[in-house]
Amino acid sequence: LYSAQGYVQNTEAAVYSFLKVIDENQCTVKELNMNIGDYIRQKRKQYRLSQVELAERASVGVRFIKDMEAGKQTLQLNKVNQVLNLFGEELAPKKISD
Repeated sequence: LYSAQGYVQNTEAAVYSFLKVIDENQCTVKELNMNIGDYIRQKRKQYRLSQVELAERASVGVRFIKDMEAGKQTLQLNKVNQVLNLFGEELAPKKISD
């Protein structure tokens, strides 16, 4: 699922079968039925943040936010979680159903 360098592989397809988003504020688990870029864009717009504002608050580059929202195929998991942490969420492994 991710390489030794900590990159998530194939964010458009397989990742979402294996990952869940944990909302620590509500102690709930949400299954993603969209790619991570669409999810982040939705959250960013919900909180009325520009890509620049989101990048600054998450301490990541604007290019990372743009790439993620555009559906880049490889992303650094730690940076994805830096962004999600702003919304009280994180990516976590999920057991594959039989």
